[in-house]
Amino acid sequence: MRDQVLGLDKKVATTEKKGDVEVKAEESKPREGVRIVAIDLQPMSPLEGVTTMRADITHPSTIPLMLKALDPDTYDPNATTGSSPVDLVISDGAPDVTGLHDLDIYVQSQLLWAALNLALCVLKPGGKFVAKIFRGKDVDLLFAQLKIVFERVRVAKPRSSRASSIEAFVVCEGFCPPKGFTASLDKPLGAGTQLPSPEKSETTKLEKKILRHVRDDGAIEIDLGDESDDEEDIEEGGQRWIAPFLACGDLSAYDSDATYHLPKDRVSLDPVQPPTAPPYKRALEMRKLAGGAYGKTKGRAEQTVS
Repeated sequence: MRDQVLGLDKKVATTEKKGDVEVKAEESKPREGVRIVAIDLQPMSPLEGVTTMRADITHPSTIPLMLKALDPDTYDPNATTGSSPVDLVISDGAPDVTGLHDLDIYVQSQLLWAALNLALCVLKPGGKFVAKIFRGKDVDLLFAQLKIVFERVRVAKPRSSRASSIEAFVVCEGFCPPKGFTASLDKPLGAGTQLPSPEKSETTKLEKKILRHVRDDGAIEIDLGDESDDEEDIEEGGQRWIAPFLACGDLSAYDSDATYHLPKDRVSLDPVQPPTAPPYKRALEMRKLAGGAYGKTKGRAEQTVS
């Protein structure tokens, strides 16, 4: 399967004779006309038969450079698609793990989306996509999303990958984008649609006024207006928006990130409803039996002497 995916054709290279026994050595060679382009942010050592590029896979300017490296003779910079679409895109990239699994899985998924967006722009119909993933709790959602643009999606765990690692590889075959779908790094998949232009946003801000009302008790009520989408934005496919942020309170209130000296006449208030069954309930009962209360443990011998 490895040779089939990489497009390698086994041919007999040499034949050695030892007495009456012929030993045939096989050597894998790429088929004629096959071009391989490797892209990385860091410089790479040159490899025979591979064109290396130092570029960012998330930047739109990377696609023309890659298409030119794949087919320099017939490359047309004005063409929207390459003359020789790519058969296979492989992404083996992974971030520097921090040990925080949730964060590592999220960063890896973002790297996977970047590689997928590049693959959507250059893959030919029926092409293949292989990428490294971290198998987290909600990885099934990722598989379902990949199934939208590929006929077959499988997960492979190589023998070289440690069994204790959540690392795996997703193998997608049969690239079949939905009808009318146009891939672009300017509008990457999964990032929603573009926000309104600055000119339109300024006009909208002038048209929509924020209403402020002071109540009898001195509190200020703010009306942010209707939050429903405009009909024009819906027609343009605008579904991406920025949630309004409202800072409550004023500067005279206590800061939860600061430390304050308590006044001498301060009276502590008991909670209205203490925890009914806290996990530390048994520990408190044991401390009370030992002669202490609420963490202030004293030995019975000390209490007897005092």
